[in-house]
Amino acid sequence: MKKILFVTEVMAGGGVGTVLKDIVKNLPKEDFNVTIFSFFKDETFYKIYDNNINYIYEFEVDSININRLSFKDREDIIKARENEVIEKLNNEKFDIVVSIKEGRITKFVSNLECKNKFSFVHVNYKEGYYTNAYFTEKEELECMKKFKKIICVSKNVKQTIIEKIGDPGNLCVKYNPIDNNKIIEKSKENIDFDLPKNKLNFITVGRLAEQKGYDRLIDVSNKLLDEGFDFNLYIIGFGEIGNLQRLKNRVKYQNNIQFLDRKLNPYPYMVKSDCFICSSIWEAYGIAIQESIILHVPVLMTDCPGATEVFENGKQGIIVENSENGIYNGMKEILENKQKLEEYKRYLKKDRYVKLEERLKSIIDLFDEI
Repeated sequence: MKKILFVTEVMAGGGVGTVLKDIVKNLPKEDFNVTIFSFFKDETFYKIYDNNINYIYEFEVDSININRLSFKDREDIIKARENEVIEKLNNEKFDIVVSIKEGRITKFVSNLECKNKFSFVHVNYKEGYYTNAYFTEKEELECMKKFKKIICVSKNVKQTIIEKIGDPGNLCVKYNPIDNNKIIEKSKENIDFDLPKNKLNFITVGRLAEQKGYDRLIDVSNKLLDEGFDFNLYIIGFGEIGNLQRLKNRVKYQNNIQFLDRKLNPYPYMVKSDCFICSSIWEAYGIAIQESIILHVPVLMTDCPGATEVFENGKQGIIVENSENGIYNGMKEILENKQKLEEYKRYLKKDRYVKLEERLKSIIDLFDEI
C-alpha cells in the first residue's frame, strides 16, 4: 500500500477543493493510505471527508478567520514554521506527495524529500499569473523540474505555462475528475428557502475574487433590473470579508441580487436554478460550469479559453464576449427568449457528459507508475 500525501493551504471551498475531494474519495482504499495536510485548520474536515482519511494541519486559524488575514500575514505565519513542518512531513516517509495547487504549495512541496512528487496547476498563466509572488520565472521553471509530473487541468493551462515560463519537460494534461453521481445525489437535498417559480433564477458559484468578474455581473444585473426585467441572481461563494462587503455595496436591488455565502453543498441551489452564469475574466478549467452541465442547468459563460475547451457552445448554453457588455447581451437574450433554456435543457438531459471513472483513472495511473 502506497502512502500518499496531498498538500494544500486552506481546505475550504472552491474548484481546487472539489478536485481534491473527488480524487481522495475515489482512490482505491486497498492501494492508497491517504493523508491530507493543510497549513491552516479546517474545522469542517470530517464533515466532508471519511474518517479513514488522515488529516494533519499546522495552525489553528480556521477556514473562516483565515479570510480575515492578508496575503502577507499568511506568508509570515507559514514561513515562521516552514522548516519545522518540512521535517515533520519528511519523517512520515510518504511514497507520493501531491501539491494540489500551483504557487506557494508547489514551492513548499518541492522542498520535501519524497522522490515521487506531483503538482496540479489550475491557473491560466497568461491571464491569472499570480505565482510570481513566490518565484521569478526562472525559479518557477526550475521548481517544476523537481516534480515527476506537472498536471495541467486543461490544454490551455499547459500552453500558457510554456509561453510564460518555458517548458519544464514534465507537463501533462489531465481534466479534473468530477463525480457525477455524487453531484446528482447531493443536489436532491433540501435547501433553506424556495426559489420563486414566477421569475427566472440565475445562479453563480465561486470564490469572491476579482477573477470571477462578480463586480461586472452585479452591475449588469442592476442595469437589467433598472430596465424593468424581473429576475433573481444568487451568488454562492466565500472570500475575504472586505471583498464580500465591497460587492454587496454595488447591489441596488437587495431582493433580487442575493449573496448566499459559503455552502458546503451548493448543488440543490444550482439544480433549482434556471441558468448558471460564469462571469469570469479568466478560468483555467471552470469546474462549476461542468457541475452545472451534469445537473442539466444551462450555462451562460464568458469566453474563457480554459473553460470553453470542453463546452459545446449553442447546445449546453451560450458563450458571450468576455466583457460587461457581453454579459449584458447574454442575460438580456435569455430574459427575452426564455424558451432557449428549455432547448438547452433537452440537450443536456441526453447525458453526453464525460464520466468520473475515465478522468480519475488517468490520474491514478500516474500514481501507479512509481
